[in-house]
Amino acid sequence: MYKFFLPSKLLSIITVIILTAPFVTYGQTTLSSSVSPEFKDGLQKKYLNFIAEKMEHPLSVYPINYNQRIELLRAGKIDIMVGLKAQHPENNDFIYLHPSYEKLTNNVFVLKENKNKYKALTDLKNTTIAFTPDKTQIAGKINQMGINLMPAPYLKQKIELLLKGRVDALVYFKESTLTKLKEMGLENEVVQASLPAFSVREHFVAISLKSPFIKQKDKLTTIIKDGVKNGDFKRIRQKHYLTQ
Repeated sequence: MYKFFLPSKLLSIITVIILTAPFVTYGQTTLSSSVSPEFKDGLQKKYLNFIAEKMEHPLSVYPINYNQRIELLRAGKIDIMVGLKAQHPENNDFIYLHPSYEKLTNNVFVLKENKNKYKALTDLKNTTIAFTPDKTQIAGKINQMGINLMPAPYLKQKIELLLKGRVDALVYFKESTLTKLKEMGLENEVVQASLPAFSVREHFVAISLKSPFIKQKDKLTTIIKDGVKNGDFKRIRQKHYLTQ
């Protein structure tokens, strides 16, 4: 008997191809999307469940990083994406669905002993922070403030850089960071700095123009508008963090 072993990179490519193939369940097209591997069953998954329920379609969600999700959305390999930042040109690949469903603040986190070290954001001059800015021009403005950026795509990586002394602070969403710190048992070692919000970020739902659901764009837009108006997204978020 012969055994064949595929290189890990090739296996990953094959897995993505299989996962991104069109899904059909009992005559219904499955709404496909993706979320961060770091939060496979997190808040974004709950937003997607809400949307799929309103659409009355089954949902398929699998984990992959943010930049790869953008590429899959552009290629029509996933139908929709939540948590999209308003920094990507729509071109002929996908469109944003308005309004944004949430506005989040990015806050500064430091080691506990440095909680009151900085009195204003300008005090971060000559420090290094772990932060992933939305746009190139924002990164430029941060550099103009004399702040150095350390790239780290995942929250856990940002926290680890801070613990190792590689950075002076990390910047990320408050609720997500507090939840991750509790999960890692670090809530008494890493704390929110006594500083105002670092930045505000809007999140959108986007749909691929290659998706069969593009024909239901108006229905999707109405679901989002009503969800914002009725406070559905806010309630989902509050309930999620209350149970963490």
